[in-house]
Amino acid sequence: MQLDPQEGQHHSPEEAEDAIFGLPKEYWLRLHRWATWKLTGNCMAEADEVIANVYERFCTGSRRWPIGVKIGTCFWNAVKSTISGEWTNISVACAAILADHAEGGGRSVRGGVRACWPG
Repeated sequence: MQLDPQEGQHHSPEEAEDAIFGLPKEYWLRLHRWATWKLTGNCMAEADEVIANVYERFCTGSRRWPIGVKIGTCFWNAVKSTISGEWTNISVACAAILADHAEGGGRSVRGGVRACWPG
């Protein structure tokens, strides 16, 4: 069995930044619309913040783009992963708030306890 010599290799942060800038306007519109929809009801994150954070991580090299993967797919998956993490953060924050309120405390997070329930 022969291994792919590019397996496990990544583009440089500079290459990632250039490729991200090359993504078409339609891609950004779809990504923003999708991210906004996925974050509906999450008071701790907004689509623009998530996308900017992911972009910054690619540019600094803390998020990497594997060779052989399209940048649009890689970037979208990174946004998807970050959004999932944001929902985990709000779940943890809500659990802490509910526990605190059950004990008679009054702790809150941005958006208050209402952040735990949609609507």
